[in-house]
Amino acid sequence: MWQRSEVERLTGLSRHAIQDLCNQNTSRDGLGFWVPAVSKPGYARYDEGDLLAFYLVRQLTRAGFTLAEVEPVVFGMLEDDESFERALESKERRLVAQRDAVEAKLAALELLEDAVPSAPENRLYTIMGEALSACADAAIDVATEKTSLESQDAELLRQRLLGAVFEMLDVIKGDLPCFWRRPSAPHRDHGEKCGLEHVVHALNDLQQAGVRPAARPSRAFVVATAQRLAGIASPGRSVLGGDHLQPRAKAAVYSLEAFCAAPETGVPIELVFGNGSYGFLAQATRACAAEID
Repeated sequence: MWQRSEVERLTGLSRHAIQDLCNQNTSRDGLGFWVPAVSKPGYARYDEGDLLAFYLVRQLTRAGFTLAEVEPVVFGMLEDDESFERALESKERRLVAQRDAVEAKLAALELLEDAVPSAPENRLYTIMGEALSACADAAIDVATEKTSLESQDAELLRQRLLGAVFEMLDVIKGDLPCFWRRPSAPHRDHGEKCGLEHVVHALNDLQQAGVRPAARPSRAFVVATAQRLAGIASPGRSVLGGDHLQPRAKAAVYSLEAFCAAPETGVPIELVFGNGSYGFLAQATRACAAEID
């Protein structure tokens, strides 16, 4: 026979875990899972069967099952049906979801760590730049997968989208004007660097005219923006439909859809393009992408 302290040492279960498993008062803290070979008030001794039971409990808890989940899993293991397998599969799905969540948090933490070397007043912009760059990379990956774009075209599109990201940051930091706040005349001081200016004005014209995001003019605006992003000269007319778009322009539409759908881009887009622009762009790019599918 073994004492409880020996069972703790042999199985790795804590004293409280063993107590809760053996406590028959289920109306309070007890789980009523197990009765030791010898069980008296203030006294218990454990035999070989008890050791095997607690060994199994330890293996289950190592796999992520809580003490409260142990009993139905054990009973399922003893049945000649699929209940044990289903319990394991269900636990696996929950653990995978938790792992994905932890990995996402670690990635976000790594992004924050990239801002450490920056000057304190620039750290927010560094964090935003890293987040937007990650969204741009992910958007190009989505577009490449959908269109089987050649690697050199995908890289060109990636660099141009990243260039737009850096220009957005310049606007947010105040190095470039917020064009949507100056609708009367284009700003000329920054020359060719102001690549976003025409996009801002075109978007504002659509919103002020009350054009719906999924309407034809809005979809045409997305196509024109995608062509500019892809480095393709505009044909001078409205071009809609996937059959009429060059592969790189089509990939640019998909990348804009993915980029504008990312939650991390919401605040930057609103700060650069104006109030309501994030929702408008998300809907317009989604409608355009659906049309060229």
